[in-house]
Amino acid sequence: MKCLIEFMANFENALVMSVDFLHPRAHQGRKHPHNLIACCRPCNMLKGRHIFKTFEEAKAYVLARRDELRKSWESETSRSRGNAAKA
Repeated sequence: MKCLIEFMANFENALVMSVDFLHPRAHQGRKHPHNLIACCRPCNMLKGRHIFKTFEEAKAYVLARRDELRKSWESETSRSRGNAAKA
């Protein structure tokens, strides 16, 4: 997957990296180099057990999902801050 972590090489980011299966093991994905990718754990969790035909398809899904979650979180936190300011 492609997220901000891949652009920041440091020890802390290395701790959250994992190996992901493009075609999940839960769906008979094999431990073959063509089926393995380096991935941060947050992106790995977002991908879940979905099956994708290509890495690009998986990447597009994860990045779109991250964007949706970020917008939702920002909306909720700005609302919370607005309500706290009114109190």
